[in-house]
Amino acid sequence: MDIEERIEVDYSPADLILPPALGLRTRVFLTLECAIEELIRFSNGEETILEKWNASREFFAFDLLCNHADHIYDLLCDRIRNHPARQYLAGMISETSTRMGFGTRSFCINLHAKLTQERIFFVTPSESPERAAPEYLLQRLSEERAVDEKRFKEMGLESETCSICLQDFLGSSDMDLTQMPCSHVFHSDCVFEWLRKRNSCPLCRREISDVGV
Repeated sequence: MDIEERIEVDYSPADLILPPALGLRTRVFLTLECAIEELIRFSNGEETILEKWNASREFFAFDLLCNHADHIYDLLCDRIRNHPARQYLAGMISETSTRMGFGTRSFCINLHAKLTQERIFFVTPSESPERAAPEYLLQRLSEERAVDEKRFKEMGLESETCSICLQDFLGSSDMDLTQMPCSHVFHSDCVFEWLRKRNSCPLCRREISDVGV
């Protein structure tokens, strides 16, 4: 079994002319939804969706002082962690602002984007079904692999996110994070839910064993 991740961004821009009394300005309103979809792809090309859920929804607003794509990309760096999404949205905002007459009249851009992360499991006929991790291993992970505050800072996790739910690690308290034997870190609730279905790391697919923990 293999895993592939793909990022897709759907956008639906709408623009509105601002009254001259507000001065010459360009205002951008961006709503970003993040969704996760897991599916199985069989050797004959058929696919079955395992699960699909919305991970987060965020709203950003900012003024556009320059409509060059590189400048807009820099503005999005503090707001959107995904590099391909930042590039894509920066290009869309730049193109829309140019079309609307940036620098010659005032207007706002309302942009709705959806960031979908696909996790595709490739299955061949010779492969056996997934095995869940036994409960005693989950208990050992909970007791021995929890990330405390000291390790959290040493590992520099303040700016990292959980690869399962895409939420920030910052603000997580003791016992909220678990480091797998392969060194990957996840929210405990997220990774334990995963391990109750598959006995492997969500990122590198390394199996969890009694010795490994």
